[in-house]
Amino acid sequence: MATVSSALRFKRDAKVSVWWDALFVALALGHGGALLTWPSIPLIAIGLWWNANTIAHNFIHRPLFRPRWQRTLCSCLLTLLLGVPQTVWRTRHLAHHAGVRARIKPSLLLAGEIALLIALWAVLLTNAATFALTVYLPGLVIGLGLCQLQGHDEQLRAHLQSAFLQRRLPR
Repeated sequence: MATVSSALRFKRDAKVSVWWDALFVALALGHGGALLTWPSIPLIAIGLWWNANTIAHNFIHRPLFRPRWQRTLCSCLLTLLLGVPQTVWRTRHLAHHAGVRARIKPSLLLAGEIALLIALWAVLLTNAATFALTVYLPGLVIGLGLCQLQGHDEQLRAHLQSAFLQRRLPR
């Protein structure tokens, strides 16, 4: 019987990293399962916020897989779970760290992620329009708002910490 780490080719920076990567994949799949089983505004919002700031954040800084096709598959899964193309999320996040303006470049991956989201919305609006507009969309908006609040809070804390350190350092 194949183990998780042999079935998927995780990056092997360290043994601990392999287990964290496997855990992140399992949690992302669990998030998807929960969304399919118990869809609600709080689950969508909190799931998006949590996943974006843990799994997707780690995936942005240190992709979980070596083979490109597995990274692409993971990016597509996160795109569907979070409702935001991971190519855009990654570009904006890395630009934020660099202190520069994000420049979204067209790519096949981005086109595929956008196509997945269009397909998701088409299925939702065709088969469950009321759910899409009264549960999924509000959950998505609230989840993105929670991400924005967390980002704003982190920026404010960093600014205050920097100001505090500048006042304490001898000149």
